[in-house]
Amino acid sequence: MTTARTFRGQRYPEGTAQRAARDATRARAEDIEIPSGAGLVRPTGDAGASTVELLVWFPGLLLIVVLVLQVFEYTWAKEAAQGAARYGAHHAALYGAGDADGIREANAYLAEVAGPLIEDPSVAVVRTQESVSVTITARPRQIPLPALTLKTFTVQAHGPIEQFAAGR
Repeated sequence: MTTARTFRGQRYPEGTAQRAARDATRARAEDIEIPSGAGLVRPTGDAGASTVELLVWFPGLLLIVVLVLQVFEYTWAKEAAQGAARYGAHHAALYGAGDADGIREANAYLAEVAGPLIEDPSVAVVRTQESVSVTITARPRQIPLPALTLKTFTVQAHGPIEQFAAGR
């Protein structure tokens, strides 16, 4: 004895109720007439979800790219200032050179290597009896982001002063 199920007022043997539901759905879809060439396409499921996801994630991805560029510029500016301090200390420590020589060469190095990456550089030379020290304080160029504020940095380089020693 087989059991029967009822679908839309009709009795169907076991397993055929699902087929009857599927056939009824097909029949309803076939009853709808769409003029040929109308170009109507019904969105199904996730249609258009990629566009929405792009609109949600794109600003975040753009912010990450800008932050990576800002870190790169900050690092480059600091390394250029460190190189300028070493260069200025080397020239200030030469035999017969003065503080002005170190400041001039450090500023020239900054202008050539760092260019617009460093704003408001300040070069100072401190000389003792045996050594010279060049200190550069500057502000790195900042990409205009409302929540980001970069602080000034200070780099320093030291070197011994060259002295003339008479032959023995």
